[in-house]
Amino acid sequence: MAFEPCAVNIRSGDVIIHGNEPMFVLNTKYSGGSVKSATVRLQLKSLPNNSETEVVFQALEKIIILKRRKGIYLGFDGSMYLFDFDDGQGVCMVEAEYMDNALKNCLEKGMVLDVELYDGKPIYFHLPTSVVQ
Repeated sequence: MAFEPCAVNIRSGDVIIHGNEPMFVLNTKYSGGSVKSATVRLQLKSLPNNSETEVVFQALEKIIILKRRKGIYLGFDGSMYLFDFDDGQGVCMVEAEYMDNALKNCLEKGMVLDVELYDGKPIYFHLPTSVVQ
């Protein structure tokens, strides 16, 4: 699920589509006076291959941004991590090999995460800033 805001509305931490691949926004810089003539410089990290790039957009240029969805971590069944999303579309399974070790060590059953989906598959997890035990 995605929507298309103007480049001036993109923030660090967003995941956008650029060049037909998902990119994590590391940094944004607005330059110029009026919105019509201004530019936005985005420092991006490719999620598929971890390469970094910098791209300049016109401030009013439309950019596809992936919408964050709430996901609840259900557990690990031995080979897959299981998540349930708030949209009622059922359980999503993520193979263990695609999960970062740092993320694996932080997950607790029932934990709510913001998840970015691309082609129906989770590609980026936003962990909570704090966990209360």
